Amino acid sequence: MDNKEFLNDFYYKKLKFCGCGCPSDTLFIVRNMLNVVKIRGDRWRDSKCKLTNQEVYEEYKKGIKEALNLKEEDDSVIYSINEGIIESFYNVLTNVDVLEHGSSIGGSWLTDYGKELLVHLNSLSDDDLKDILD
Repeated sequence: MDNKEFLNDFYYKKLKFCGCGCPSDTLFIVRNMLNVVKIRGDRWRDSKCKLTNQEVYEEYKKGIKEALNLKEEDDSVIYSINEGIIESFYNVLTNVDVLEHGSSIGGSWLTDYGKELLVHLNSLSDDDLKDILD
């Protein structure tokens, strides 16, 4: 399956999203998030990585916030908007078999389908990704 067919299938059939608004923006966010998830997984498995597990986790949390363009939160609010947005994305991507997780959704990792999706997303330039959906 070529990039166009694969990504159209992912967006319209797997996610069941409509084409309203700027659907390519969703693909950019998914690509950015999955790259951060992949980097974290690669670092945890790399015996030569000089970072501690806590440092890898802190970089990961920062990377996810950057991938979603989240801002600093107001500490006076009793809930976390950022965590709600992050967890919503994790849940959506888990429901379509892009991610899976163990006891904590924040520790999600790529499924085989998620790895394949990321290959398709990363093989496209920003300009090509912007125009890939029908």
